[in-house]
Amino acid sequence: MAERQLRPDARRDHRESRSGDQRMRIEGTVRANLIAAVAGARRWRGRRVHRDTVEHWQRLLDYGRLAHRQPCGESVDDLVAELEFELAHAKVI
Repeated sequence: MAERQLRPDARRDHRESRSGDQRMRIEGTVRANLIAAVAGARRWRGRRVHRDTVEHWQRLLDYGRLAHRQPCGESVDDLVAELEFELAHAKVI
């Protein structure tokens, strides 16, 4: 049986980030992860959010800021700003 080949666009992009002492594994693009985090934060707006979730979003923000500062980094400043706004209004459990 032949080994199945993945299309280049179907390969997962694995990245790791260090934020403080925590390691974060990013699967997919930083932009895609930030879009998902903003959508999640909006869904939870006005309701209490578990501390682990908020900490994950904070680490993702740190990683987004770092990626944006890189010479060939993705343009994520708009999403970083949106997630910062949502997190400023998050109610933590």
